[in-house]
Amino acid sequence: MNKQGLEFLENWLTEHITEEIKQAVDGDGASLSVELAERLIANAEKAGLAVDDLEPALGTPEVLIREALESDQGAPGE
Repeated sequence: MNKQGLEFLENWLTEHITEEIKQAVDGDGASLSVELAERLIANAEKAGLAVDDLEPALGTPEVLIREALESDQGAPGE
């Protein structure tokens, strides 16, 4: 993952994984994680980033979103 991809990912997670979203998650959030990952990828492509730019060593977008949904803190890896 390059610096631009990491910054985009962190900003996107902060903006889209709100406390309201976390509280609304019923169960494990797997289906919501997939839906949000699709949005993330679409937004990244509009910003000129490739999917490869969003896949850090921390995991795929779906995994990172699921971790963010389940976290009491900020973005995964913080």
